[in-house]
Amino acid sequence: MTSGHEEGFKNPVLWVAAGVILGSHLFLWRGVSPLAGDDPSFLGARGPREIWVFVLLLSLFGLYLARENLWAGLLLIWAGVSGGHSVLIGGQPYLFVLYDLAYLAVLVGWFIFCRRLNHRKCAYLLVGLAGLNGLWAGVQWAGLDPVWKQLRPSEIPWNNQATGWLDSNANLAHFLSITGPLAMVISPWLLIPIGLPVLMATKTLPILGMTIGMIVAKRMWFRGMICFALAVLFIGIYDPPRFRGDGVRLTVIQDSLWLTQASPIFGLGPGSFKQVFPRYLALYPHNLGEIAVRNPETNIHNLQAKMPTHTEVYHHPSNELVKEIFELGWPTLVLIVAGLCYVTIRAMKTKKDKWRDAYAGAGIAFAVTMFGYQPTAVPALVVSGLCIWGIYDG
Repeated sequence: MTSGHEEGFKNPVLWVAAGVILGSHLFLWRGVSPLAGDDPSFLGARGPREIWVFVLLLSLFGLYLARENLWAGLLLIWAGVSGGHSVLIGGQPYLFVLYDLAYLAVLVGWFIFCRRLNHRKCAYLLVGLAGLNGLWAGVQWAGLDPVWKQLRPSEIPWNNQATGWLDSNANLAHFLSITGPLAMVISPWLLIPIGLPVLMATKTLPILGMTIGMIVAKRMWFRGMICFALAVLFIGIYDPPRFRGDGVRLTVIQDSLWLTQASPIFGLGPGSFKQVFPRYLALYPHNLGEIAVRNPETNIHNLQAKMPTHTEVYHHPSNELVKEIFELGWPTLVLIVAGLCYVTIRAMKTKKDKWRDAYAGAGIAFAVTMFGYQPTAVPALVVSGLCIWGIYDG
């Protein structure tokens, strides 16, 4: 009999991968890689070698994960290709690319891992955390918060006292919205501590996401349309869309997509948005005139060039799809749309099931958050949302 270790060493894929990694390592051994040009600041061959080996290993990891979910595995592989291109061809700082690729690998791996989790226990855990945050927000609204006011006193008035334990009322509203469909299936009474803070936060996307998610979770198509109409009416009264004035997100999205023409196929590289877009805002001649900006330390107003985002510098387009296109190129859109179509076709073939429908609704609510907010920058949102997607996919 042979042990598992012996069988692993006899695997030809392992030897081919080792040969490719070793060969590329030797190829990039001398001074400066020919792929990196003549820039001596690239730390010799170290940068190209590290990113080259990392991309190869990440691609192998993507192939391994593709057995569980094809689209997630392909997305990870393409992100590695984009990262390698941005460093070896585009000259991006490899350290930042390595960080963002590693973060993406962790998130994809977490999504795959969650396919094996117990759906009932996770639902009760997520709803329990949501209920706790919803009730805590009520305590904050009443001005009775005994803990958060001591930890972050300046954020209580800034966020209208309704933050729960999620730093801002926007984070709180999005977290509650993705757990609302699960709560409704467990008990409609849970919508009081979970749904009420979402309405009181008057955030458009959480309200829409939660409403659509609950319609799907309970398959209440006719009554759901009435609920959706009421939600739209509520938004129109308390949080009407602002496309001018301080509503600059459309401008950020438009300018982000315009910048993708610099590298439409491979993108500008993983993690590039938070570096490239602020530089674009500061340096590109928008010819919008000047604006007076107050210095909070001296309380003196100074004139500076007016940006299309007024005085705000965006490090995220508040849309994960736009961010992926910006950083990984337009082929990412094809992978994401194909994956969504695949899941939708599978979902249409399923029969009514309490928990499957609950996770479908919560998954749609998280999709609304993904396409209208920045959950990858908020650990509580991305961990919870990917957990929901993973359980549903499993």
